[in-house]
Amino acid sequence: MNSAPEAVPPGRARLVDLLLAAALFVALFFVYRPALDAGFVWDDDGHLTQPALRGTDGLARIWTDPTAAQQYYPLVHTLFWLEHRAFGAEPAGYHWINLALHACAALLCVGVLRRLALPGAWLAGALWALHPLQVQSVAWISEQKNTLSACFYFAAWLAWARFDEGLLRGTRRYGAWAAFVLFALAAVLSKTVTCTLVPAILLVTWAREGGRGWTKRVPWVVLPFLLAASFAVVTPWLEREVGRVGGAEHPTDLADFLPRLAVAGKDLWFYLGHLAWPPGTCFVHPRWSTTGPLGPSLLPAVAFASCTLALFTLRKRIGRSPVVALLYFAGTLFPALGFVDAIPVRYSFVADHFQYLAGLGPIVLVAAGGAVLVRRVAPGAAAALRFLALLVLFVLAFLARGHAKDFQDAETLWKATLEKNPGAWMAWNNLVDELNRQGRFAEAVETGLVARRLHPDRPTLAHNLGVALQSQGRLAEALACYEFAAKQAPEYGRIEFDRASALIELGRPAEALEALARTIELTPGFAAAHMLRGNALLALRRSDEALEAYQRALELDPAYAQGWYNLGVARATRREFALAEAAYRRALDLAPDELGARLNLGVVLAQEGRRLEARVELERVARE
Repeated sequence: MNSAPEAVPPGRARLVDLLLAAALFVALFFVYRPALDAGFVWDDDGHLTQPALRGTDGLARIWTDPTAAQQYYPLVHTLFWLEHRAFGAEPAGYHWINLALHACAALLCVGVLRRLALPGAWLAGALWALHPLQVQSVAWISEQKNTLSACFYFAAWLAWARFDEGLLRGTRRYGAWAAFVLFALAAVLSKTVTCTLVPAILLVTWAREGGRGWTKRVPWVVLPFLLAASFAVVTPWLEREVGRVGGAEHPTDLADFLPRLAVAGKDLWFYLGHLAWPPGTCFVHPRWSTTGPLGPSLLPAVAFASCTLALFTLRKRIGRSPVVALLYFAGTLFPALGFVDAIPVRYSFVADHFQYLAGLGPIVLVAAGGAVLVRRVAPGAAAALRFLALLVLFVLAFLARGHAKDFQDAETLWKATLEKNPGAWMAWNNLVDELNRQGRFAEAVETGLVARRLHPDRPTLAHNLGVALQSQGRLAEALACYEFAAKQAPEYGRIEFDRASALIELGRPAEALEALARTIELTPGFAAAHMLRGNALLALRRSDEALEAYQRALELDPAYAQGWYNLGVARATRREFALAEAAYRRALDLAPDELGARLNLGVVLAQEGRRLEARVELERVARE
């Protein structure tokens, strides 16, 4: 792969580059056009800027508090913060920016490959950018951490290449080195998987120079590597503390090193297989079992290690490129191979977005090999190979476009996932939750009952089915679901909250208070829990305590319309009509279409003797 490319006039080369870049942008727009109008899916609402972080003080917290967001990726959350300022709750802007970042990453990738004098740089960049395995990272807004970190990753490598050229000539370009360190740090502050950048650079340097040439670079990469490694430590901690990895709902099943090694071996072959044959792309892949004899389960890891060793042994005959491609692939995937607990391991040991960068190793090997082959065969065969490359790109683009359509909305995504992986309990669970959100409770019950037959041990699935059953008035069945879920996952306060709601509807407010005490203990800032506690207290005729509960709810969320409404009810019960009127009016300011508040306001005005004003409010209720 050291064949020098034919000389091309600089002006023509720039024109060709511009045309190829434009063609790649057009192709990416074609692929991701279905996703640009898509909405938010799954945990987007958890990763995007939360209300408490939307001010300037929130921006400071994003950088200074590792637990302010689900993961400590401050550059990503700064970008989300800016996007919220620009687009609010409209997802289109987020999708456009994610696509732009992916396109920029592809161009930077081409720049790195050309700087390394690798043949087929444009082909490799196009294969990488258009591959269906990249769809999850581009169409899913939460994975903006992949696209943003990739831009910094490749920018850092470009800066390093410039510094390294000077180093070989005896001129140290400290500005390029400083840019390398800053971009490498920015990459790891966007996603910690990019801490593999320095080992990747040293690996490629070994491939290009051999001997001990790579060791001369070590002193210049120690600082960025240590910085990246220190930030990488934070992510697994947050996965455990914030994401509750390994809890009752989502055990990792990986207590020892050898089971983790067995999973890693299967992961590596799985990723290679899907890189070569992408029609199997899926949002949630099947999660294989970790039980069974350990010996046979270690065979994939042994086979992968043997292949790597064989390629290393044959490096003098076939060159170093194959072993470097395989080592780059495995090394970049290493943080996601199961040796470190991560949130997605709850659902599957593999995920398409994990190999966003890693897939580049095998892709570059294939593209560079093809480019060298084109130069060595007859013109007719070369034309056939170029046509084949274009055909592969077209097929990848159409496959990727089809997968991008799956991200149109949450319901579409979960149904598409279940078509490919019917055993994905997470997809069943989220589909029931989405149907509940849409108020399609009959469908949610039907879907939830099927899902529970398939996965009877999943507490969140039981919880979401309980919500659907309660909305259908099937309170006893709902309560049974809640009680099962609460027993299996006592750390989730929302389950106790919904259980309390069912108990109140069943006329058992005293038991509801016990459940709400647990909810408030787990989530003290949950305004709705305090509001529901007020309802239970009011049902027990403990109006003073009920007022305190409502007031606490409104302290936590002053814009809580339902809280003001309930406060009005409590005031009216105590015949404090003036205070009740004020509470109802505040509820109507926040929710003008709330007919219950308007009706109660009319009743309170009538009780105060203000019959004309009462008549106006009651007639308005009748009209609406």
